[in-house]
Amino acid sequence: CFLHNTICHSSTDLISERTDVKLFKLTKDPLILDSCRSWTSKIKGSLVNLNHFTHVLSEFDSIQEWQIEIRKKDNDPFEIDELVVYISCKDHIDRSQLEKNLSNRILLTTEISPNKIIFLPLQELVKRLELETSAKEKRIIDLRPKN
Repeated sequence: CFLHNTICHSSTDLISERTDVKLFKLTKDPLILDSCRSWTSKIKGSLVNLNHFTHVLSEFDSIQEWQIEIRKKDNDPFEIDELVVYISCKDHIDRSQLEKNLSNRILLTTEISPNKIIFLPLQELVKRLELETSAKEKRIIDLRPKN
C-alpha cells in the first residue's frame, strides 16, 4: 500500500513510504552557482565569508545603504589588505556610536576589523552601488590586483 506521507504495513511486515523525488542538475552556469555557493575571500590573512557582511549590516536599522570595499593599502600590491565600509545612515544618528558598534559587530562576526568606516550621503552611495544604472548592485567590491 503506497499513500503519500503514510506508512502502510503489508502482510510481510515491511514498511514502505512514498516520497516525492525531485531531480536536480549540476551545471557550470555561473548565475546558478552564484546563488548557491558561499562567497569567501582571504582578507588580512583570514578566510572571511562575505555573506556575513549582509547579515551584520542589515541588523542596524539606522543604516540605509552600505558597500564593502576590499583593497590594498596605498594601491600597492605588496601592502596589506584594507577593509573599508561605506554607509549611509538616517539623520540624527550618533555617528561615532554607530561606527563603534558596527566595527565591533563586524569584528565579532568576521574576525576582522574594518580599517575605515566612511559615512556618505544616500545619493552618493546609491551611485557607488550602481542601483539605478546596473542590473546588479555592487555591494562588495574587491579592488585588489588579481594574480
